[in-house]
Amino acid sequence: MNQILRYLVVIILISFALLLVLGSLVFFLAAATTGVTDAIIGGVMMLIAVGLFGGAFLFMKMSKPAEQHIHHHTNVEQNIKVDLPTGVKVEQLKCKECGGDIDGSSVKMAGGVVVINCPWCNESYTLQQDVKW
Repeated sequence: MNQILRYLVVIILISFALLLVLGSLVFFLAAATTGVTDAIIGGVMMLIAVGLFGGAFLFMKMSKPAEQHIHHHTNVEQNIKVDLPTGVKVEQLKCKECGGDIDGSSVKMAGGVVVINCPWCNESYTLQQDVKW
């Protein structure tokens, strides 16, 4: 749920709770002159207000986004052994399109396939490998 919407719901709940607290105080004050019925109505309004305060608190606690609990790790390095096709050596790897030198930072694994992104011409292609068996 959107964070702004969450805060809006909590503000509405707390506003209704505060109105009920003020209304219950009016009934408690009136009960001094009119009788027990007004005190009961004030007590019920106070209980509803406490429930709304508790509901607002629980709503904020339970509706926190799951992203806050995920720890994102950056700078993860992964070493992958790649069997290059016959005749291809890493020090002579060049772009198929422009002939620019390809270094190790331009070679990535994506979905189990070796993908080469040329830093010179921005061409992206997969490294094809013949079946060895």
